[in-house]
Amino acid sequence: MTKQEFDNLKKESVTYKYNSFEYLEYENVQNYQLIQKDESILLIYGENSEIGCFGVSWAANIAEDLVSAVKRLGPNILISFIPAKWKDYFNENGFSDYAIFRGYWIQDITKIKGYGDYCLLQEKECKQASEVTLSCRNQSRGFHGESEEGIRSWIKGENPNAKDSNSRHCSILIHKESDKIVGIALVAVYDYDSTNGPVLWLREIAVHPDYQGKGIGRKLILQGIKFGKEREAKRAFLMADDCNENAIGLYKSVGFVPDDDVEINLVSG
Repeated sequence: MTKQEFDNLKKESVTYKYNSFEYLEYENVQNYQLIQKDESILLIYGENSEIGCFGVSWAANIAEDLVSAVKRLGPNILISFIPAKWKDYFNENGFSDYAIFRGYWIQDITKIKGYGDYCLLQEKECKQASEVTLSCRNQSRGFHGESEEGIRSWIKGENPNAKDSNSRHCSILIHKESDKIVGIALVAVYDYDSTNGPVLWLREIAVHPDYQGKGIGRKLILQGIKFGKEREAKRAFLMADDCNENAIGLYKSVGFVPDDDVEINLVSG
């Protein structure tokens, strides 16, 4: 799919009642193909190499059309950003939960004390950082880790997710033990034009399983808050899967509060 073809489809997607194109950048789906486009549904399909499965991006008016179209593609197809009111219908028709990501906020980080000095990942350390995330793969639903290329694109500000949110200061905080990276946190700051103030985005936190339970995750979060405050952030945001109880407990203990914003990702049966 060319960039122009994708841009045209993204524009067309808003003519349907619901769509997942709103959250897409071309780099995420450039190897996808157009499967269906008519008055009822718009569907593109391809391999999501980052996650390691096939997926679809879509626009539709009713759940029934979307379910039928995806089921024709076969089992184990990932479909994201399903409207909450459609979830029961999808589950009744053989789809299972992949991950239900919920937003968590701290609306005022100025009152939270950061944690000491932080250390930023250098480009020569991207492989080590990737290995930390991959060691945590599938510890919670929807967590697949980051490739070395993905880590590098983040610190260079070239990651499509960062571009989509107009994020600045894309960096990775690291924690070392015996000169070895064992914990990382991907951070950025966005929404500089908001009247409520810029937002620190804690996009991903990972601690090698051998070092979990030692407070490293909390330290990285608090260092991230310090990082954000130094760059004018007033609020903080992250997302967690509803089943990741350990992480949610940590986030709440720091001061994060869940909201009703959920990203529903399902897999066809």
